[in-house]
Amino acid sequence: MGDRSVPLVVAKVVELMETLGVSGINRLPGAWIYRVDNHWTIAASGHRQPVKVEPEGCVTIDLDPFTFAAWWNGWLAMVLDLREGWIAAGELANEETLIEALDAAIVEAKEG
Repeated sequence: MGDRSVPLVVAKVVELMETLGVSGINRLPGAWIYRVDNHWTIAASGHRQPVKVEPEGCVTIDLDPFTFAAWWNGWLAMVLDLREGWIAAGELANEETLIEALDAAIVEAKEG
């Protein structure tokens, strides 16, 4: 994953959140969780302490403070914060397919 890629994924998640009207995730009882499409699920934590994240049909994780995560078909495929992270690089679960799914979700949220 290139250095400029991490901010792009973060920017897309934040854009989706803004489009959906999501704010104040630090006041949620846990992380904000969203099913992007039939394959991708994302989570974002605005908390100062780790939070347990249990998206339906996905592997449970403890998400570090101010961190984003993504699951591909229930398997953890990305963890990143504003400085560093990792993302799967498989044929179907990779940075490009996550960004495409986020872009499609943003369009759908704007239309609907």
